[in-house]
Amino acid sequence: MSVNGSALKKSGCGDAKGIAPCWRLLGYAALLVVNLISPPVLASSFAGLGETSHGGFAIEASDFSADWSKVTGFDLTGWTFSDTTTDHALLVESPVVPAEIGLSVLVWLAAVLTSVPMLLVILEAITAMGFRHKRRPAVAPGKKFPRTVVLIPAHNEQDVISRCLASLSVDLPPNCRLLCVAHNCTDATAEVARNLGAEVVEVQDAGHGGKPDALKAGLRWLDANPPEVVVIVDADCVVSEGAVRILATRAWELNRPVMGAYFFAPADAEKGLATLSSLAVLLKNYVRPLGLRAMGLPCLLNGSGSAYPFQVIRNAPHGKGAIAEDYQLAIDLLERGYPTTFVPEARVDGQLPKRDDTALRQRRRWEHGHMFLAFRTAPRLMLEGLMRLDKNRLGLALEVAVPPLAFLGMMWVIAVSLSLALYAFNGHGGSLGFLTGTAAMFAAAVLMSWMRFAGIKSTLAALASVPGYLMWKLPMYREFFTRRETRWVKTARDSFNGAQHGLRTPFPG
Repeated sequence: MSVNGSALKKSGCGDAKGIAPCWRLLGYAALLVVNLISPPVLASSFAGLGETSHGGFAIEASDFSADWSKVTGFDLTGWTFSDTTTDHALLVESPVVPAEIGLSVLVWLAAVLTSVPMLLVILEAITAMGFRHKRRPAVAPGKKFPRTVVLIPAHNEQDVISRCLASLSVDLPPNCRLLCVAHNCTDATAEVARNLGAEVVEVQDAGHGGKPDALKAGLRWLDANPPEVVVIVDADCVVSEGAVRILATRAWELNRPVMGAYFFAPADAEKGLATLSSLAVLLKNYVRPLGLRAMGLPCLLNGSGSAYPFQVIRNAPHGKGAIAEDYQLAIDLLERGYPTTFVPEARVDGQLPKRDDTALRQRRRWEHGHMFLAFRTAPRLMLEGLMRLDKNRLGLALEVAVPPLAFLGMMWVIAVSLSLALYAFNGHGGSLGFLTGTAAMFAAAVLMSWMRFAGIKSTLAALASVPGYLMWKLPMYREFFTRRETRWVKTARDSFNGAQHGLRTPFPG
């Protein structure tokens, strides 16, 4: 997969000195608002102003109603406006049709609900592209590195765990330990980990909780000799040099969870579908968290490559049984006063499954869990944020409420279909124009962010796979409403031959 090799290296969020002035962000927001407001709405809002009548301004009701209804679909005819001070009344001729108003409200509600997540992604992408990465030392001079344990939950990972441990051993600090939790393993995972210098705790239980159960077992084991920081890395990942130092230091300094940049390489770079899926993960795991960090908002935990103060993670609920356990953990920790901070300098690489059926099962667990939280948890979190005026809760609620890209695209198609029906019914096309403008800005922001962080060639090569990608995911979204995934299911690993030690990462840093 051909990419812009220097793009990621030069990108990212720096410290306060590297942040663009606030007026630039305000300018972006103002630009979005101006582009979204339809000019006919503005024109109709000021129709008739300036005509004097009894010492004031008068609005020509017929002109106002005609222009406004063309744009919004709301017919103002049939309403009587009275002025109690002058005993003048404004009476219009045609009766209001309740069905028309109801249809207009429904269409505009669908348009707004679809556009809000798209506008958030636009803002995140634009903000992420406006910042530059500044390399900082992992440990400030004169500061001691915290006592750290790298916790590796593993279930039958004998074919891949050696890569993970080898990448960790390259730059492991002196007071850092490796602990592998061999959870319900039936292969040689524990033996391989011991031979490569890791501590190993073997756990056999009757639970089917997967990774959350393995993490809880490992944390209980650490109670006997607790560290100051725990870094969690999945057994099938490769950790970049310096990532453990950066993650542990930032978690210790901030006394909160931190999330590194977690990338997924396509198993077959020649397949456009695999490349597009990798780019979708790039947007979710890197671009959007980068924008949130620049705006001073927390991000979600996206899997491998996270770090926590030990007491914070030890007492956490660990997902409460949610299959999107990382997202749920980020929400639980936020509600306990520990929002997650994105650390783009710490890079962790994984690989998407090679087989389509395996990839679909992995995506089903990820996206069904995400969508369940979006419907169930995001509204409650947003209400709490509004009541407490808490920007962290509001920001994370909006982030959780953004559905997967393919589902968002399907929501847009439904909203456009409703808008076309409204246009055919009474000729009102305001919602259709609103949705079209939002989609154009959304597509531009996503494509520019992919080109910025993955390269032009990779982006263009993946675009041809968009229709197939949507069709590939359509049954998954149908099953969310008919047969939602509720169990944590481990993704089957692709087999590796002995010569294949590392991962060919798509976005070199």
